[in-house]
Amino acid sequence: MSLFSFFGNKQNALLVVHDDAIEVLQFERKDNHLKLLGHNELALNEGVVKEGQILNMEIFKQVLVNLFAQAKPNPIKVNKLYLNIPFQLLYTFVEDFAHKQHEEAMRLSVMNTIKGHFPISVDNLVLDFAFAEKNHKISAGVFASPKKWRDRLRRACKEIGVSELEFVPEPLCHSALLGEQSDADLAIFSLYKNQVYLTLFRNGLIYDSYLASHLEADTSSTCLDCHSEFRKAQKDFEVRFGVTLKNLYFLGFDKSLEKNIRENFDSKNESLNFPEVQKNSLSEFVPPDPTKITLFGLFSIVDKS
Repeated sequence: MSLFSFFGNKQNALLVVHDDAIEVLQFERKDNHLKLLGHNELALNEGVVKEGQILNMEIFKQVLVNLFAQAKPNPIKVNKLYLNIPFQLLYTFVEDFAHKQHEEAMRLSVMNTIKGHFPISVDNLVLDFAFAEKNHKISAGVFASPKKWRDRLRRACKEIGVSELEFVPEPLCHSALLGEQSDADLAIFSLYKNQVYLTLFRNGLIYDSYLASHLEADTSSTCLDCHSEFRKAQKDFEVRFGVTLKNLYFLGFDKSLEKNIRENFDSKNESLNFPEVQKNSLSEFVPPDPTKITLFGLFSIVDKS
């Protein structure tokens, strides 16, 4: 799992790709302090990236070259990058086991279970496994993304001098902002631009992640959509695992919209906890944009490791 190697490195370079922008940041960690080495963000013209897929590779590569060369305070030159797996291209699954088993046995069980679970064939995906133990029981999780998508990105980065690329699920970056225990069951509503994503965690592993709603001009409809999606997810979670999700977080929302959604839940007598989000550790270097939360989650992972 790529985050494990991410934890151990003293210096890292992160690349975050969205449909309308691309961002890179390089920093080093020493004595639990972070130092910014280089940062840059460039807009992407429409038609270069759509729903995470790169449509125009030549333009994309040229933007990458400019992104690294124009970084401040120093240009970025690295052999290895970490890159987000966007929500649209991430497929996840978690299975609980009554007692600890050999990892290969759990992998085989998960593989047999997920056949037909994902919208595309397992043969066309790269699968990454992770395991979590809690109360003498163990959960096995898998996150997957399209093999062709990864291969294209690796080739593009190699052509501009980056020999190694590792992939980190975007929701896992977000979870690092919460200050929650690593083996928790929780839900996160994440807002990026006008899209609201709901991510569920089982024992700290990503159980599910998907587009829950679009932010409407009339925010009351968004509140209703969020409530409906969470109640459905909460019910499915209880049936699947025998536990009820009670911790719900909001990331990237302005205070008024977050307040409206919380009040919508309260008005329906929901028994939920709304914990505060932990502040990220590099905001003094790169002031956080409330609509862009990916990189800052990764910063916090490094700071806490």
